Amino acid sequence: MTRFLNQKGNTMLFTLGMLSIMMVMFIFVVNLTKVLAVKEQSNTTAQQASLAVTSILYESLWEKFKDYKEIPVLPETPGLPVNKSIEEKVEEREMDLRTNSSYAHFSEKELHIEAIDQILVEELQKPTGKKLKEQMELEMSYQILPEMKDVARETILDNNGNLEESQLFIKNNRIEIKASQTVKATTFGEFFKGLEDRLFQQSAGPKISFLSELSGWSDRTEELD
Repeated sequence: MTRFLNQKGNTMLFTLGMLSIMMVMFIFVVNLTKVLAVKEQSNTTAQQASLAVTSILYESLWEKFKDYKEIPVLPETPGLPVNKSIEEKVEEREMDLRTNSSYAHFSEKELHIEAIDQILVEELQKPTGKKLKEQMELEMSYQILPEMKDVARETILDNNGNLEESQLFIKNNRIEIKASQTVKATTFGEFFKGLEDRLFQQSAGPKISFLSELSGWSDRTEELD
């Protein structure tokens, strides 16, 4: 009888032990799934922030420089090319892009941005583009960059991300955002208790060709926290 009770007790202990192990494994799978989900959320946050920052860059430059006209070397006279504004040149370039099969999949907004990018590169590369370059560099550094950083912060916070150690990079003519989301472990007794970490992801927006024409804008890092 005593032997039977001992065997029964051992069986119960073994069963409880196996259940505990299975529970720990289950919680481990739950936490792994949570980590993957938070990692994807962090990537989405960084991606949305990089696109939002790229968009505000173009919008701000457009408002500030669409009326800009190249300073002619000679006074405007009959027979010489008309001194058109950047806005007029962009409108003409958009019309050209619409007839180009390479841009058939572009939306109207994407065509507008592409036209701005192409015209700015051409204007900045001209011998008479020095003044435009100087003005753009000033605006970018003292007016537009703070706007870009504010938009990045707002987007990260709107996605419940963390500003701590978040960064804005400009590399390879693209704006990249490094952002994180916090993952908190599901606990089982003392297992995984207090486990918490930030998962960082980094994502880049579309290429901005005119950045390579501006001094100090081909490679830089800005803190967002």
